[in-house]
Amino acid sequence: MIERIYSALLPLLVSSTFVATNAADTTSAELGPVWVDPGWRRTVARYAVTFDEEGLSTTVFDFEIQALNEKGAQDIAQQITLYNSYFDELLSSELATVKADGRIIAVDERAIRDQPVSADSSSPYFDETRQRIIAYPHVAPGDKVRGRLTRQSVRSLQASLLAIGSSLRISLPRRSN
Repeated sequence: MIERIYSALLPLLVSSTFVATNAADTTSAELGPVWVDPGWRRTVARYAVTFDEEGLSTTVFDFEIQALNEKGAQDIAQQITLYNSYFDELLSSELATVKADGRIIAVDERAIRDQPVSADSSSPYFDETRQRIIAYPHVAPGDKVRGRLTRQSVRSLQASLLAIGSSLRISLPRRSN
């Protein structure tokens, strides 16, 4: 009896999944999935990670992003990078807008803001999780923004996790035989 009910409901469940998926996208139902162009392309994304004998790491990220149209230019004109100031120090250098004609406009230090992610002082990570906001000057279609971000560990993540783990006490209920 139960097998007949399951065999009758299985095609209904499968078909309802396809109907719900296709109903969500009515504009391109006949075309299938459609890729939306963001208006920019990442032309350079290079990471280099090194470790020292204490387990601290240094990550260097070189990037370059090209704006293809006005929307892309607006999107890349401001870059936001998150980091945890308890574990890492974030340095930014070589920040510039490269114009389509080859001119280079350096980012002014006043256009870089480093602030807490949460403005709520009751948050336990109020002063640790931070965001670095970089505003690139005069970005237009065809221009590129580039830079180098260097994230240096100030504490070994492994040592910090071990310290946290040793301070936690987990008490399990005893079994009664």
